Parts: sequence; structure tokens; C-alpha cells
Amino acid sequence: MLVRFGFEGCGFFYCVRRLGGTPPKVTMQTFISRSVLVPALATDEQIVNAVRNCPVCHTVETDTIAATDTEGTRIRATLKFPLSFKTCGYNYALNGTENHLAAALQLLACQQFDAVALLDVESTKEGYRFIFGPENLG
Repeated sequence: MLVRFGFEGCGFFYCVRRLGGTPPKVTMQTFISRSVLVPALATDEQIVNAVRNCPVCHTVETDTIAATDTEGTRIRATLKFPLSFKTCGYNYALNGTENHLAAALQLLACQQFDAVALLDVESTKEGYRFIFGPENLG
């Protein structure tokens, strides 16, 4: 049995299949269209296709460095591959999340990345995790 739910006005829908039977062929219609894998029912063919159709993405993690007697609050951004770091001063015109994103973008600029799409933002214990992918996803 397929269950469909979402927000019709913004084109966001996804379907889930209750366990039992064959896995569904459904896509998540957000800003990216990708196959949905049901972990308990995924076939080898679905896994191979999912990996082949997955774009190369980059993860930037950020954390806050507290102010000291000699320096103000800073944001450190870390790119996992290729391994690189960038420390940026805190911009008080931006809020916390915006400061972390600005630091992540400055790090990508230092690595000479072309335009990127922000795919996901996740709050972590230390700061944020940003997932960037190619600008032409769709």
C-alpha cells in the first residue's frame, strides 16, 4: 500500500510503502528528484542505481571558537575532502546560522569551487554541517 503525503502548493510530495511486497518505485519531488530506497527492501539493482545517480557532494562542518582576551568570536569551517580549514571572524550583522554558512562559503571560495547548491543544513553539537552539491541538480 502506497501512502502519499506532502504539500501540494510547493510541489513537495513523497510516497512510502508499508513493509511487505515489492519495493516501490517512487521519487521525492523536492528540488531534486531521486529514487527513494526502502532500507529493509532495497534490492542490489536499486542500490547500484542509487549510487550511480548520486551527485558528488561536499560536506563542510563548522564550529564556534569563543572570544578570548585578544580575539573576538570566530567560526571555523572544515571541508572533509580535500581536507582544508578556514577561520572567519564573527559578523554581528548576521545571525548564528548565517555566520556559519558564510564561513562555509568562504572556505569553498578559497578552494576555488564554482557555484554550488546548498542541499542540507544540520545543527550539530559544535555548530553546523552543510551539504553542498553541483548547481545543476534537478
